[in-house]
Amino acid sequence: MRYLSSISLALIAHVLLSIVGLMILACTATPAEPTPSSPMYSEEEAIAVLKEHLQAKPVPRARQGVTCFTQIGSVTWSAKYDNEGRRWDVKGEVSEGGAWAESRFATLAHLTALEQLERLLEDAKTPEPLKYYTWSVYERTKSIVATGDEWLNQVC
Repeated sequence: MRYLSSISLALIAHVLLSIVGLMILACTATPAEPTPSSPMYSEEEAIAVLKEHLQAKPVPRARQGVTCFTQIGSVTWSAKYDNEGRRWDVKGEVSEGGAWAESRFATLAHLTALEQLERLLEDAKTPEPLKYYTWSVYERTKSIVATGDEWLNQVC
């Protein structure tokens, strides 16, 4: 009988320790963050986030008050969601005509006269100028990365 009660106590102690151990393990494990099945932003919201960023960012070496948004000029905005990268790829396509030329010449304002002339001559050699700007808007980190090759796109 004495052995039976010792075995019973040992068995009960073992069960209790197992339960406590499982509870500790359950409390310390961090649950995995759920993967969103759809974008956090709508297309319009992603474009608005980018526009807000561009309105707040000044063009380097330009006169005070000149922002990236004002220098880009008149564009048609579109965005496409990349599910793998969890990002919006936003494109600002420049309208044909004066807006593109005005935007290109406005970016030269911070250069010296000689640098402006060199840039214009270089641009004249290229058959067709780039007519759009692109960025990636990452939802999770809330970061914006320029993906276009145009100088203004890269500084904005």
